[in-house]
Amino acid sequence: MQHHVEWAWKGRREERAGYQNNGHSLWMAFEANDMEGTGQVKLSDLSEHMGVSVNTVKKYVDESKEFKRENGMVSKVSKDKSDT
Repeated sequence: MQHHVEWAWKGRREERAGYQNNGHSLWMAFEANDMEGTGQVKLSDLSEHMGVSVNTVKKYVDESKEFKRENGMVSKVSKDKSDT
């Protein structure tokens, strides 16, 4: 029984480490798909590029401080100079 608990905990730890890398993967996928430089990319394009579902991309965007989503599109959050 102890072995099973250790294995389950190891999986959760690795899963959490993966979530920390999702912001970087999202950023890379966004940059790769924003070929025209519009600053907006379709959720479906990011999903296809990252190899995950659209709902997973939505979750990544919602967890990110750098991106926002609206009407099926993802865009970078603009930083005002007054915020710095």
